[in-house]
Amino acid sequence: MDPRAAMFGPFDYHLDATRGAVPAWDNRFAVMSWPQWLTFDPHPAASRITAPTLIVTSRDAATPQGTEKFHADLGGPKTLAWTSGDQFDFYDRDSTVGEAAGLAARHFAETLP
Repeated sequence: MDPRAAMFGPFDYHLDATRGAVPAWDNRFAVMSWPQWLTFDPHPAASRITAPTLIVTSRDAATPQGTEKFHADLGGPKTLAWTSGDQFDFYDRDSTVGEAAGLAARHFAETLP
C-alpha cells in the first residue's frame, strides 16, 4: 500500500478484497491536488441551491456536522434523511445502498414533474 495514496491507513473498505481493494482501483492519488481537496468548501453554494434536495447520510458517515450545516443553508425545499452505516457502507452494503436508493426514488417521485 502506498502511503501517498488518498486512503492510506486502517480503512477496512480499501484493504478488503471483497469490497474496495479491487484490481480496478490501484489506490493512487494525484498528490498535487491535496490542497484543493482538503480545503474545498461547498457551503457558500448551498443558499443558491433552490431545487428540492434530499441528503441521505448517517452519523457515522464523513462529516455529519458539515452535512447538517449544508442542509441548513440550502435555499429551497430540503430533506435530511439520517440512516445507519458508516461512510463506506454507502458504497456497497446492500442494506445501506438499498435504503438510500429507496429514499431517493421516493424523493424524485414526489418532486419531479
